[in-house]
Amino acid sequence: MSGEIPAGPESTSLRAQAFGPVPPTGLFRRYLTPGEQLRVTVRPKLAAFVSVPAIVIVGLSVALYALGIYAATSAVTAAVTGGWTAAALQSALQIVGFAFLAAWILAIIGAVVWFQAPRWVRAILGVVVGLGLPYVFFTTVVLNILNIRPGSINSAASAASTLNGILWLSFAETSAFLVLIALVIPLLLSLLAWRNAYYALTDRRVLKVGGLVGRHSREARLDMVYDVSINEGGLARSLGYGDLVLSTSPGSGDPLSPARTERKGLGIAWYGVPQADEVRQVAHELMEGARRESQSAQYAQMASAYQAASGGAYPGPPPSAPRPMPTAAPGAAPNRMGLSVAICSRCGTAAGYSSERGGFWCANCNAPV
Repeated sequence: MSGEIPAGPESTSLRAQAFGPVPPTGLFRRYLTPGEQLRVTVRPKLAAFVSVPAIVIVGLSVALYALGIYAATSAVTAAVTGGWTAAALQSALQIVGFAFLAAWILAIIGAVVWFQAPRWVRAILGVVVGLGLPYVFFTTVVLNILNIRPGSINSAASAASTLNGILWLSFAETSAFLVLIALVIPLLLSLLAWRNAYYALTDRRVLKVGGLVGRHSREARLDMVYDVSINEGGLARSLGYGDLVLSTSPGSGDPLSPARTERKGLGIAWYGVPQADEVRQVAHELMEGARRESQSAQYAQMASAYQAASGGAYPGPPPSAPRPMPTAAPGAAPNRMGLSVAICSRCGTAAGYSSERGGFWCANCNAPV
């Protein structure tokens, strides 16, 4: 924790824990409702927004491309000097074809695996790399061949040397194009995404603020968060951060795919959280507190409704008391289906009648009433 910031728009008596650098003053205030207090702020680490697999894949693509160019220039030289057999030349050409194809495929993959960039941006980068690489390569080769001055080639050796120079020049220009599209631009987009990324926990909600140019937010009620899981790889562990998945659907917390969990609307993913274990512990404490407050409010509401309908005191205990088996509310007023209203004594929620199960079932506890 590197500092504390005011907890809410109208209160400075409560302070919020700040994991990482303190966010700009007033960043979260526009997202807070009246009376809501900020409890935790998180500034993610930049390393989490840089795709190491993409860098490795693009590096392999450039290396394979260089291998293909080397095989091609060797084949050209051997064809001129006659030092290789026909079988050797055929093998060299096969290596050239394999290396170029593998480099092209890896270049496309490297452009689309930047998971922090929006999917439409990654799709555009993949199309640009897939179409641009062969275009740049063949355009460079053809234009340089057309620019050869008449009479500058007076022997087979000079022809081979000129062609080899053109091939290596095409390698330099195509590699520069690949690095620009598949590395430099995604790195800049990742830097913008990290610059606008902040996470927060209030006494009511989970907040995620981010975006490339402008800022947008995602949120979920704390009492609706079922689980908080950590996805922490070897590199992330060595750099002191982890990815948190705050699941809003039972069984949806998949620590191996936080992006997929968020994309399907099953939770909120926080990337690059410093001190992830401590943040998770604080999140669990706030979740339990919010859940108890929600259950107490539901109990009070149901007790009031029960008293108004039956004229008697609500028989169920408060949520903090021992939980007996749920029972139907005696003497309750019939509902619109002509059935008695049942109150779950575990949580105080009104239970609905299920014809398939043959009785009242609490939607909150998923138990018979």
